[in-house]
Amino acid sequence: MKTIAIAGAGDLAKFVVEALEEAGAYTCKIVVISRARREWFATRKSIEIRITDYTLKSLKPLLVDVDVLFSCLHDNTSFYVQGHNALLQACISSPRCKRFVPSEYGGDIDKFPCIPRFYKDTHCAFREILRSKDHGVEWTLVNAGYFMDYFLPPEKTHMKPLPTVWPIGDKKATIPGFGNEPIGFTLARDVARGLIKLIEAPKWDEHIYMCAEITTWNDILDRMRSLGIKSKQSASFFIS
Repeated sequence: MKTIAIAGAGDLAKFVVEALEEAGAYTCKIVVISRARREWFATRKSIEIRITDYTLKSLKPLLVDVDVLFSCLHDNTSFYVQGHNALLQACISSPRCKRFVPSEYGGDIDKFPCIPRFYKDTHCAFREILRSKDHGVEWTLVNAGYFMDYFLPPEKTHMKPLPTVWPIGDKKATIPGFGNEPIGFTLARDVARGLIKLIEAPKWDEHIYMCAEITTWNDILDRMRSLGIKSKQSASFFIS
């Protein structure tokens, strides 16, 4: 039986846990690594919660019996690099944990590796650490574009609203670019299902992309107008 660990007890981690629970063929032990016992996770019998402060000292004993580590840590400060580097070093020290998926899940990092700009000091900085030497840990950067879940009413998803990031608000839309640029969307639950397929994959590419639908912001707005949709809270019209 493999032990699968998820670092960061946040919204996406809930979908990963559910995907692991659904995938009976994997028959794995699920470990959630967190700074505190979060209620949603603590009430599930399938999960073992391990508490950490994301220092190497605290992480090393937590990954001794882990086979694959998924990170769902989201942070726009230097903690992103510090936390992920500690996770990587703990994997290096572990006798078993030699597969690691850092927290990315964003856009096209081949063409635009440091967009948005705050990625330069966070995601880009940690990618350099990953690539800096042959540390013996296999890793991949998974990207899925925008989460479709932000079109859904809050009760239909684990993902919390992102009013300062999501372009479509209740009364207006602030569309990046000209609105005709192609963009990808994927439901968080499908991203999670894709992630756990990596557990049994024989080899990982450096970059893996997932996408359910490619469209444009202008097309989305046109579809919303045609249906008379004015609020993002009811804009679940194109999600099957």
